[in-house]
Amino acid sequence: MILLSVNNFSFSQALTCEEAIAFSSIEEMDGYESYMPIENPFDEPVPFCPGSPQGSGNPQNMSWLKFIASSTEASLEITFSNCQAGAFGIQYGLYTDCNFTDYLLGTCVGDAIPVGTPVIIHMSGMTVGEDYFFFLDGDLGTYCEYYIDVICIDGLAIISQPSSLECISDNCPEDEIVCSLGETLTFEPEGLDEDVDYIWTVLPSPPEGITISGNNDFSATFDSAGYYEICVVGNNGCVETTPVCYTTYVVGPDAGTILLESDTICIGERTTVSIIDFFIGNPMIISMIAVDPDGKVIEAEWGSELEVKYDEEGIVKVYSYNFLSSVSSDFPNVGDFFTPPDCSENCCAIDSMDIVFADIKITSLPERLTQVPTEVRIFPNPFKETLKIEIKNINSDELKFSILNLKGQKVKSGEWQMNTKDLFELDLSDLSSGLYQLVMNNGDEVLTKKIIKID
Repeated sequence: MILLSVNNFSFSQALTCEEAIAFSSIEEMDGYESYMPIENPFDEPVPFCPGSPQGSGNPQNMSWLKFIASSTEASLEITFSNCQAGAFGIQYGLYTDCNFTDYLLGTCVGDAIPVGTPVIIHMSGMTVGEDYFFFLDGDLGTYCEYYIDVICIDGLAIISQPSSLECISDNCPEDEIVCSLGETLTFEPEGLDEDVDYIWTVLPSPPEGITISGNNDFSATFDSAGYYEICVVGNNGCVETTPVCYTTYVVGPDAGTILLESDTICIGERTTVSIIDFFIGNPMIISMIAVDPDGKVIEAEWGSELEVKYDEEGIVKVYSYNFLSSVSSDFPNVGDFFTPPDCSENCCAIDSMDIVFADIKITSLPERLTQVPTEVRIFPNPFKETLKIEIKNINSDELKFSILNLKGQKVKSGEWQMNTKDLFELDLSDLSSGLYQLVMNNGDEVLTKKIIKID
């Protein structure tokens, strides 16, 4: 055995198998560091890696270690640094004695492992209490400093189990609901901050879930609404921790667009108000609220359609209110006074439109009402596949239309050129059976019709 001093490091070097640095157990090798010799004049074993499928070549910079097996299997993580003379790679081998008759594992000619990242070596099939001889050799003259970390003994490793996954950024939600799109959140496992691989999984990450290997913390930007689960496990190359997860809802409150049959209604008459293009998805709900001039609720419903009737002259305000289901107990009842919430401080969106209820005595048609179709006929209704719409006496070159489902979601849209014909067909064979709303808009007024699709 000789003592080398290189780059201010002094290490014992064993250049032959017989002089191998001895350890009483595999565990004792944990934390061992040394330096491969610049040259090895002993050139053994020859051929290199005898007993292996690729036993050939010449050893050049060998370091030998000897240990007594304290388990049948173990895993080492070896980190190389300050590599010289080309840094082509490192080779290793494991034998039961210095006669090299029983080769257990290793990398030989053509199989050098890279020196740029730590390498994990799995040893198995060992007999407890027996001696084993392990060497490191630089490929094509490479020599490095190295550090050995025993990460696994018989499938067991010392690694902390995280207790939870926490959101640690300043904008973390208190109730796990992120109330705007585009937010970036940072997560960190509680109770796990070790030198291991952190494997992060985000489900879903549209269109598929993604897995990322990284550090102890992880940041994700949520550009799409939905329910997300972020999980992490620690992996030291031997075992993994049990996953810990953080769940969150990402929402983008939107009160949508309010559609009125008319903004002026006769006293005592009913009119239907509906909403389109609002945010739909758990845990957000949509509702409609109508209040009289004093702010008292006269109609209130869950959903995207509301019938409003007022028996006095005045202005009724109709609200479209998109908010969290967790605060649904705050939803007003008829007769309550309603104060619109401050959605800059709450997770919600709200919009409103006014309806004038008046004692209307029509002596002549207002000019803008002449632009509303005087006759709209829809047939057959109910329909199976094709719906026909006949429109007469409309003073407009085009008419836009949308088909909405019961959730207020637009399932089909388009426009008709009114200067060419007055009978149109819609192929709705791709729709599921159920109740829909046909909304027609000529740019000045909106007309709605309920249609029913049957099988």
